[in-house]
Amino acid sequence: NYRTSSGYIRAEFSSKGVGNLGIMKPDIMSPGVSVVSARAVVGGSYDQKELTIKHGTSMATPISAGAAALVYQYFKDGKYRKVPMEISSSLARSFLITCSDPLTTVYPNPSEGFGLLNLGKCIGNGDEVDNKRLLVSDRLKITSDDGTSTHQMANFTVKVNEGEKIDLRVTLSYLDLVLSADSVSALAIDIDLVVVSPSGVVYRGNMRPDNTEERYMTNERVIVDSEKVESGDYEIHVFSTIPNDLKSMSDKVN
Repeated sequence: NYRTSSGYIRAEFSSKGVGNLGIMKPDIMSPGVSVVSARAVVGGSYDQKELTIKHGTSMATPISAGAAALVYQYFKDGKYRKVPMEISSSLARSFLITCSDPLTTVYPNPSEGFGLLNLGKCIGNGDEVDNKRLLVSDRLKITSDDGTSTHQMANFTVKVNEGEKIDLRVTLSYLDLVLSADSVSALAIDIDLVVVSPSGVVYRGNMRPDNTEERYMTNERVIVDSEKVESGDYEIHVFSTIPNDLKSMSDKVN
């Protein structure tokens, strides 16, 4: 994408979703227009000859990859609550999605995904500001031992300081089973995210204005606008379902 006087927009040449089997893509967007980068000039002098301006995937991809590397390093170095962590790819992905600002819609769409990557909005140098505003969980088991549907819940407390305007973001990412190209189902397992405010307001992951949800993806995000964030205890509910036909199939496979 690129920036105009009215804000960031998707570049006209940028590819759009959806992906194979109707899976919602992209996940996020990164700058990809008029990006200044280094280039190799054999025997060149130290001036602007060593720089180039490029557009497209070749620019947006390394920005996203570099941001992911920073997230991995942030946790590995113990910047989060002074506890070194080797995070999963799902946590890294959910973190990048959490840090992405919506462009035209809060819910994901095939033109912009969850929005424009903005990593600096979520993490800094690991100081107390980060620790007070971040809460992560990784590698959680949310299916029961017998493989049936289950429900998990967690609580967290929010304190809204006077004059502070920060939105609340909750993101869930998971890896789905690999299905064949001719499968009648886009996803094998459906995991749903629900956030309940202290006053009982219910926010569902990827909820559209018409109260339907985007279900064809393995990421769910809830954004509570800063004007609607409440002080008190919030609830996070995660629901998982394994289809009966998939369960019966797994029982028959050695």
